[in-house]
Amino acid sequence: MNHTNENSYESSQFIALLKHKKVEKAICTYMKHELTIEYNQKERIVHKNSWLKYLKGNLLKPSIKLVQFEISEIESLHNNLSFTIHLICKNLKGNLFFTEVTMHNKWSNKKIHKTTYKITSH
Repeated sequence: MNHTNENSYESSQFIALLKHKKVEKAICTYMKHELTIEYNQKERIVHKNSWLKYLKGNLLKPSIKLVQFEISEIESLHNNLSFTIHLICKNLKGNLFFTEVTMHNKWSNKKIHKTTYKITSH
């Protein structure tokens, strides 16, 4: 990871939490209360609790078992943190599916204030 980011310690801690599958703690600790999210080329302001609720209803829901979780392509430069999460999941029927999440987070005052993400299901 390139550490020319002013928030490099926080970026490293955020990635460490994600690597240990502590997604909820990473979001609660390092994202601002109101977050600008860009998805499908549209920006919207979302409260952190709403973002967590969305994730719990989709990627983090109890009916999905996480088989493999890997973070790659980590770059931290000029208060931006980019990375890709590769997930192999299994649903209740036992079917496997593959998901890739690419994120670009912008940091300010030790918190993520804006994120752009792309979810690709395979």
